[in-house]
Amino acid sequence: MRTALTSSASFEATLVRRIATENWGFQRLHCEVDEQAGGDLAYRIITPGETFTFGARSVVRPDTGTRAGRLRENDFDLYGVVFPGSVDRATLYAEHAEQVARGWKGRTTASALGWSFANRSSRTFDHTIELLARGTTPEVRSVLGDGGYLVRNAGFYGNGRHGTIPWLSLDEQGPLGHPYHLDLLTLFLWKLASFDLVEGAAVARNRFAARLPGEFRRAVGVGNSSGIGTIATLVRWPTTLAAMTVGRELVLAHGRAGMARGAATEGLGQRLAHSLDAHRAEAIDLVDEQTATALDTRIDHLVASACAGNYRPVQQLLTENVPTLAAAIAAAAVIDSDPAAATESMPIVAGLMRYLVEPRPEMTVAELATILTSRFGWALALGRAGDVDRTHFWYKSSENGENRRGERAVDPGPEFETFVDVASAVRRLGEFLSHSDPRSLVGRLLLAHPELTGVVARVQLAARVPYTELSANLVSRHFAPADVIRYFLTGLGTRWPKPASDLWLAGVFMSLFEDDVPVEVAPATCAATVEPLGQDRTPACHPSPAEGLVLDRVDRQIQVAYPELRRSMHDVLRALRIPSAMTSEVAELIVWTQAEFGCGIDIVRRLAARLSGEEGGTGLTGGADGTGPGGFGGLGATLHDGVVDLRGQSLAVMGMRLVDVVAMAGAGPTTLSIRNARDPMAAPYMCRSLAVRGFHVSCTVHDGVAPRTIVATTESGSPVVRVQRAESGWGIATPCAGPAGSIRSGGTGVSTLELRVSRHALLGTQAARNTDLVGSAADVAMRGGMYVLATDYEALLALAARLRVATSERSRSQAG
Repeated sequence: MRTALTSSASFEATLVRRIATENWGFQRLHCEVDEQAGGDLAYRIITPGETFTFGARSVVRPDTGTRAGRLRENDFDLYGVVFPGSVDRATLYAEHAEQVARGWKGRTTASALGWSFANRSSRTFDHTIELLARGTTPEVRSVLGDGGYLVRNAGFYGNGRHGTIPWLSLDEQGPLGHPYHLDLLTLFLWKLASFDLVEGAAVARNRFAARLPGEFRRAVGVGNSSGIGTIATLVRWPTTLAAMTVGRELVLAHGRAGMARGAATEGLGQRLAHSLDAHRAEAIDLVDEQTATALDTRIDHLVASACAGNYRPVQQLLTENVPTLAAAIAAAAVIDSDPAAATESMPIVAGLMRYLVEPRPEMTVAELATILTSRFGWALALGRAGDVDRTHFWYKSSENGENRRGERAVDPGPEFETFVDVASAVRRLGEFLSHSDPRSLVGRLLLAHPELTGVVARVQLAARVPYTELSANLVSRHFAPADVIRYFLTGLGTRWPKPASDLWLAGVFMSLFEDDVPVEVAPATCAATVEPLGQDRTPACHPSPAEGLVLDRVDRQIQVAYPELRRSMHDVLRALRIPSAMTSEVAELIVWTQAEFGCGIDIVRRLAARLSGEEGGTGLTGGADGTGPGGFGGLGATLHDGVVDLRGQSLAVMGMRLVDVVAMAGAGPTTLSIRNARDPMAAPYMCRSLAVRGFHVSCTVHDGVAPRTIVATTESGSPVVRVQRAESGWGIATPCAGPAGSIRSGGTGVSTLELRVSRHALLGTQAARNTDLVGSAADVAMRGGMYVLATDYEALLALAARLRVATSERSRSQAG
């Protein structure tokens, strides 16, 4: 990881290659820039079958020196937004006004794909304008030496953030359906916009100003720096690490096979030599003079051998499996020699990114222990070595939620730490399994100990998917986050990854393009969607405040994106002391229930009331300090003779463990009686989850009001759920019509559920009378968002904020 270099298998390379091969078009719809480079721009992106619109606003701010570009900042130089299709001028201006005036609290409409922020380079942006205005062309080498960019990325916020369209709702086969391509397209657009900004400002000063040459446009990219929050991201989403690594290794193996065929592969030697030279030039900038000299000599030998058709030196270097910079250059060059293989690997990468991480309840404890020993020996060995170093912890900062690293003995907040310590969790699981019946099934284990769900799922995942874990003690004082960050960024496409310390590094995206990549923007050949501005234009540096784009002032409802609510719910549940190993699947259950019936937030309200010891309460508080006598420390249920006793626990929290119980029973019919369950409005999602797994389900809920029947099955490969209508009771009977829906969810007592399940046939209740088909509302919400009461949403955010920790200056300075 420490020596990783980008290659044609990176996410950026696959996007840029697609832009070139599919001949995407980029049209400038509008450009109004003053002599200080303030103003507005708009572009149309034309792809086969779809078009998109990118709007950018440049704000002139007082010179305050170098800007960090971090989440703690609330003001940026550049604000961008991407829309599908065409939008009018008013929509773009409303978005930019919202971005500038409200920053991190701003909200888009559900039709925007994402927001993006950037800042000007303090070294090159203004200097380039001055040169152009004097009629002088800037030297490419000079700009590359000063970082290689005119503007620096400050983040892309899509997939539900700020209310944007979820990525999973996009067509997988569409132009932006591949992972990270939407994020990286905004960097491509900032590259193009940065050229228009400096040229526009130069022309505003001197109408005979020089223009940027094609060489400059191809070479100069967009700056980027990433900090230690990347580590928490890769731990939370292990399939991201797997997808990035599997894609790279597949292409590398294909390239090595091509070298083994030798001369049969036409032009291989020249392509390999060219790539070796290119990566050598990038890598030498990252090492000292002595190392550079030795590296130069070795790469010279590899280049000469490749040109002569002798690939054995490269193969030998890769076979040594030693993580040297020379080996990294060789690996990247081999990958680059076969870009077609990288393109062919894209569906595999995308499939891994979408891979669902969930426990396999039918596995035995003995099988689980075997995987633990074979795949996580590195973690178990740390425990056998004696005292485990746990110097550090990761946490969410009070400064806009940015992930930071603290020192356990010095900084506040270890009790709110973000989960990154996989090694310790694995060791605890190993200790637990050593005292468990090896013949017992995992489903029964997790029913009794649901707090193990997350680590069990990770261990099982490692047996099916390679490269899912960072095999290191991530909280040790010896762990260098910059090594992992470098690997991740080069996998995205960063060039010149230069560590600023052991904690963060900087690099450049969208640089050194080949000649076939478009770097010139054509004016629109048809009527511009964004009309020229009139005299009523609000100055770009002084936008009028926006009250909020989606807040209904009458009903006080706010439109939120499905993944946005789910992401917030994850932290809300942690604040309510639900184990972090369970929060992802519980959050999904609650958000689906909210989208479908309008009572998912009511589940949170009940959990908060129980935590604070106020059963029947209506507030989303969870106790004055986020703790309380109710607690959730006693999670777990018993199973005996087909009867599960939830002991007064929430069906929302334990529902997926009941799904595990059914799944581990096998193919035969199953009857399950669930006693002493709270929050029965979670039952439809539980039944739907069983249908997804191929079961036919009939569930009757007895809650003291009237029995309710839920039927779930699979039709044409999709889960179908029907719920019996009712005029009173716990409220899931009638799906909400329109955005207003807030449905009463009945009393707070315990319920009994009778569950009948079969793999083979429906149970005679598919056409039960007085039932409504449900599921469509959640599907619509995934694409277009859902409405919740503004007071409820604000209360949820306040709950989630309890996990955030005040940041010390020492911890802040180490964030990058």
